[in-house]
Amino acid sequence: MSFSFTLINGWRRPDELMESGPLARLSPGERMLVFSDGSLTLLLEALFKSVSGVEVRLNSVNTITEEAASYLLEDIGADVIEREIWLLAGGKRQVYARSIIPSASIEGWLRDDLAGGVKPIGRILYERGIAVLKEAVELSIIRSPEVAAELGIAPDTPLVSRRYRLINRRDSGGWIIKAMVQEVFDPTLVRVPGKEVSE
Repeated sequence: MSFSFTLINGWRRPDELMESGPLARLSPGERMLVFSDGSLTLLLEALFKSVSGVEVRLNSVNTITEEAASYLLEDIGADVIEREIWLLAGGKRQVYARSIIPSASIEGWLRDDLAGGVKPIGRILYERGIAVLKEAVELSIIRSPEVAAELGIAPDTPLVSRRYRLINRRDSGGWIIKAMVQEVFDPTLVRVPGKEVSE
């Protein structure tokens, strides 16, 4: 699937959204999913009492875009691994996740595990005992006809999305992983307050 989206409002820091706007009215459970700095994969597994799976929509090597280069503090033109998946839990699609990983900023074993396409990044890192940081976390409300179509909802449905840098640097220098991750939540999991979901 070729993922495209339109921002309804710009990317904003979580502390800004907690003060005003529709996302300030999220339920406690929704806030846990959206604002947590832990593994979303593990949160979904705890919530649905099942191991998360994935549906891979894209796994390819491309050239980094100007926007992604700016966000990741990388040079324009660098090669990146671009991966788009559905995170599955409770027997259904819950979160659409897009990862952009500079080819020079990922360990070879992790690249191989991702190429296998059977586990989300969070599960792979957890099983390896590797802690990561999420930095530069930002949230927005978006529209994405492609994501909506795969969820079976109206194409103009507003969706909650977040993005962040996922990082772990080796003590000796270099990266275990540095990635830009964007997640789009099924509105039955995290709903834009005041908006009904229609099919």
